[in-house]
Amino acid sequence: GREILPSSPQYEEMTQLLTIAYQYYDAGLTKLKEGDKEASDLDFDNSESSLRQLLLVYPLHQEATLLNLRISKLRDHKQFEETFAQKIENARLMCKSNNNQTKMEGYANLQDYYELDPDYKNLKSILYQAEFDVGIRQRVDTSNITKAKNLYNEARSLFRSGQLEAANSKISQSLALNPDDTSAQNLSD
Repeated sequence: GREILPSSPQYEEMTQLLTIAYQYYDAGLTKLKEGDKEASDLDFDNSESSLRQLLLVYPLHQEATLLNLRISKLRDHKQFEETFAQKIENARLMCKSNNNQTKMEGYANLQDYYELDPDYKNLKSILYQAEFDVGIRQRVDTSNITKAKNLYNEARSLFRSGQLEAANSKISQSLALNPDDTSAQNLSD
């Protein structure tokens, strides 16, 4: 539900709603830059109305969610900043849920927030931690790092001596113990 697939029966209607939302957003942005806040608010209202219709069908749709957030930020930057921290915290807590769907929704929200403001304080580290919480990343046991490094060294020696199958076996074992080891990933490639 983060994006609308062309094979979806609602594809045309949903993409049309998104297009209309962007048209109103662009018009509102132009009017806001010209200093006509009242007219820009009307355009932003229309944009949000189209986005609500889309989000009823695709509640996790990334583009619609981001556009909604951008509108909120433009309308009242101070209030947006106050609520943004709470939104991030709520999404972080969702990632710790026992319900997989809730976890993934929280992670999707964090990705949206990061897309909107990648420099927001601690957001990158919160997103990184969430990847562990939802199971995208696995924690590495420190004792396994030493074993993985030894297996990597053996694989590198075997590779240099032309024993590719044996090297591949050792490097696979190394990566199983420490999947974040870039040296092992490079040797595997």
